Amino acid sequence: MANKILNFADRLINRFILDGKLFKNPLFNIPLNGLKIFGYLISRDQWVWKPHCFRGTVFTITFVLFNISQYIDLVQLWGNLDEMMQNASTTLLFTTTVIRMFSFYWNRSRYLAVIREVDTQMHPILNGTHKEEKKIFFSYIKYARTLTIAFISIAVITANGMNIYSFIQSFFYDPDSGLYPPTILRSWFPTNDIWGHFYHIYAVQFYIMWLGIIIVSSWHTFVLSLMVYCIAMLQILNYRFEHFDDYVMESLPEKVQQVVWNTRKFRIVDNVAEYDVKAVEIFEEFMEEHRRILRYVRELSHLIGIYVFADFIIYSALICALLFQTSETSDEIQKIIGIFYIVTMIVILWIHYWHANEISVHNSELAKSMFMSNWYDQSRKFKKMFLMFSQTNTPPVKMRASVLVITLDVFINILRASYSYFTLLNQIKG
Repeated sequence: MANKILNFADRLINRFILDGKLFKNPLFNIPLNGLKIFGYLISRDQWVWKPHCFRGTVFTITFVLFNISQYIDLVQLWGNLDEMMQNASTTLLFTTTVIRMFSFYWNRSRYLAVIREVDTQMHPILNGTHKEEKKIFFSYIKYARTLTIAFISIAVITANGMNIYSFIQSFFYDPDSGLYPPTILRSWFPTNDIWGHFYHIYAVQFYIMWLGIIIVSSWHTFVLSLMVYCIAMLQILNYRFEHFDDYVMESLPEKVQQVVWNTRKFRIVDNVAEYDVKAVEIFEEFMEEHRRILRYVRELSHLIGIYVFADFIIYSALICALLFQTSETSDEIQKIIGIFYIVTMIVILWIHYWHANEISVHNSELAKSMFMSNWYDQSRKFKKMFLMFSQTNTPPVKMRASVLVITLDVFINILRASYSYFTLLNQIKG
């Protein structure tokens, strides 16, 4: 019995605990460490891992309960358009976050497998000798880190702007004004005396806001990193196909290279056998790499598809609520906070839709890159394989969220729908 328990514990560790080196990976070390702080990811460097799992469970449960309290408050506000929009501006965001939480817990082992795969596939490039491949990949690492820092900065400024504004407004609040106390968020609490318990409520909401900052910023930048990795690998594969001859020549002994150069220099028709064999071998390696990338894209689509589809349904209403709330307030500081909030939500959508589109674009460029190589100098066997692959094995890659194809057109349609709903609300109120 004891052995069974130990074996189960070992399997659990291997499935759900990541090596500490993964949290130092330059591509996604920032979001992974954020998820570790939240308690979603556990590192082998954390010698006592159970408390960290418990912390993640507590954070998740409290966040979900708070989101439920927001819906209770929304039901109580039904019919009051202004206050309903004030509630919806954060309730809907927290709802999409809860969906992501449950998606992660349900697919935890698959997410960790993806993290390990990305780390494993990166090292041969970063530690390799091919300068151009390293240059391409490091440029995408820099791009991902820049976007990560920018998004986290916007999220922190927005959330803390709401925290600070609420705290300052509490000193100027008049209990006899009949206005709702300046809490950070709209939510239900088991008391009618909101002002009498204002600072208790403020402490709870401040805690929830910081949970939101950690999980929202870490999660979206984590997905960003996974998508940027795919774009980088496709860009490298484009480079490999375009400079195919260089890869073949580099893999041959110097004597064979000289024979190949002489053959081309004097326009000898017959190809060098060693070159032909190596060309076919390397081309098959590139084809297998492309198939691996396609499998990765399908797996990533399955993992993020559930909540991206939820975003498609929810974000139109969410951005509409933010536009309505920002346009209705006469306070300039609230307007600024509202603008930052709207920008944050649009960036979240942009992260998914823009980079999914980039994956599709870079994959579609493979055929063009292949025809830019010296395929016409290759053997007949190679040409047959080359033409077959270029015509049949480079299908359009589209990331999907259920029945939804993740494209820039959908992103633009969400923004259009948000503005249409906002216009309709203004007409109803006016």
